[in-house]
Amino acid sequence: MDVFLYVISAAILAALIVFALKVQRKTQQADDEQQRDVARAAGPPPRVAAERGAGMPRRRRNLAAEMAHRRAQREESGKTAEDEEQLSAQPAAKVGAKKQRKLEEKQAKKAQREVRLKTELLLLHSF
Repeated sequence: MDVFLYVISAAILAALIVFALKVQRKTQQADDEQQRDVARAAGPPPRVAAERGAGMPRRRRNLAAEMAHRRAQREESGKTAEDEEQLSAQPAAKVGAKKQRKLEEKQAKKAQREVRLKTELLLLHSF
């Protein structure tokens, strides 16, 4: 009688474990699918070739070469980014507080844009 109870309790325990594993697997799959849907929705919309107008140029994909070319041009001209910053930081005449704030915001946006371009280049090179 005792052996019979042990066998039944072991079978019930095994059934519970199998059921728990199946439920966990289904929830994991649902979570993965939801993450993919969210990532797809948050990402940029897929581009269709027909969206581009007849006169519009194609998107340039070789940003690294373009940035290297710009850097070479900047070095040839003899000015560096530091020189440009110093020139832009020194006002030519009296500048009001409002205009000074606008200029600083413009410089901050430019710096953010450059950082974003660099990160995009790094991402493109990683693929």
